[in-house]
Amino acid sequence: MDRNLRCCCLLFLCLGCCLYQSQALPLHKRDGTDRRKELYSRSESLTDTSPSATALLRQQFEHPAETLGILLIIGGDIIQKAIAQLAGRRTAPVAFSFGWVSYSFGALLSVWGDGELLPRPDCASIVVNRKSGNTKRNESWVIGRLIRDLEMEYVTKEHYNSKAFRIIKLEAKDAWTQKLKNQEGQAVPDPPHHDIVWWSFLVCAVFQFGLAIAPMFIHRSRNWRILLVTAAGTMLALIHGSLPQWKKEKYHCRMTDAGKETTFILTRGNSHRYVFVIHVARDVRSLNLEDLAVRVGVGSSKSMKVGSAVLAILWIMLLVAIGGLAQDTWFLLGVGGFGMLHNVLVAGYKRGTLAHGVPLDTDKPYLINDEPGNVMEGLQAAERKETGLGLALLKVFFPGRLRAHEEDFWQEAAENLAKKTEEKRQREEGGTQPQVKEPAEIVVTGGLEVAGGMRRTL
Repeated sequence: MDRNLRCCCLLFLCLGCCLYQSQALPLHKRDGTDRRKELYSRSESLTDTSPSATALLRQQFEHPAETLGILLIIGGDIIQKAIAQLAGRRTAPVAFSFGWVSYSFGALLSVWGDGELLPRPDCASIVVNRKSGNTKRNESWVIGRLIRDLEMEYVTKEHYNSKAFRIIKLEAKDAWTQKLKNQEGQAVPDPPHHDIVWWSFLVCAVFQFGLAIAPMFIHRSRNWRILLVTAAGTMLALIHGSLPQWKKEKYHCRMTDAGKETTFILTRGNSHRYVFVIHVARDVRSLNLEDLAVRVGVGSSKSMKVGSAVLAILWIMLLVAIGGLAQDTWFLLGVGGFGMLHNVLVAGYKRGTLAHGVPLDTDKPYLINDEPGNVMEGLQAAERKETGLGLALLKVFFPGRLRAHEEDFWQEAAENLAKKTEEKRQREEGGTQPQVKEPAEIVVTGGLEVAGGMRRTL
């Protein structure tokens, strides 16, 4: 009985195996080669469902939409410097490029924070008043770029490009020809002149709009989204450059007094070889560079704060619109890339004094220390030609102790300056023959002068 049961179970097991093989295999006989081909085709079909690395890379280069979104948020400092270069008139024409989204939020933070839009000067320098000898560390973008560009100009000219210490005197031109005044009745300097940097925006804009229109003619399609993004970005950029706070903050200073002779000294300081003496004649009105060197916050109005917030939101909307582009993205990449190249050139290009808003007669410079020598010899030569000039610069280049023979020279120079100052004061008061009392004692040690009870730091 048990034996018959075991035989039946074995029979059913064999029958089940036969049925399974009949369903799994086709009716025709398969050999090993056919089985391998089937397995290979199945594996090949599985691999074809996912794109290869080459295909992904090719797709990214064909439509770099994500890259455009990333590029729009870098390079905000370049935008800020480009606007600072062109600000001063009703608008600062800065091109649409990468970096505007980043700059818009940086400007929003500045407006709601310290209220300053202008960047810090990228050329460290000082301003010295020749008459008083006061020294101020420059905080003005205009003066920093003015000194940088003057050095770049004279370093290429003969007799000025040597490695010796040079003191160059320049005459200031009238910066109040249009007789402009503000609401308080104070004199306002003339706006800066247009130069090739200002007009180059038109060339850049024409090229950018040409690239934006190109997809509509090349592919004969109605893809006008590139043109729309370019137009919107250019309009937002021009609005940013037209904010009135740029001009107000850039030239926030008084002008020199009419009928009064003034002299300002610009230099990078100790260990630098160029000193620029800016002479303002009595019949000329120019910017008070000593006043301009001090950075005074003009503050931001409520409308300025709200406008900056609205502009930042509009730039975000433009960024979202760019992220949705799926075709012809290379044309928009060309628009932004050319605009970035233009803004880099604008931010770093050398400009003339008229374009800076501080007109100077750079065609007729006067080299005060015409003979090559060291710094001390140059200061002594300047003091011999123009009394008080070398004394005003002495503490800048020699803040420490002097040699014995140098102390003797500057002690005599201090006596001469005190004598001429007294003579000039008595002439202006309408007195008779000036009678100058010799100081009881004059000592020059370590840049400190004591004369007749009056103490003056050199």
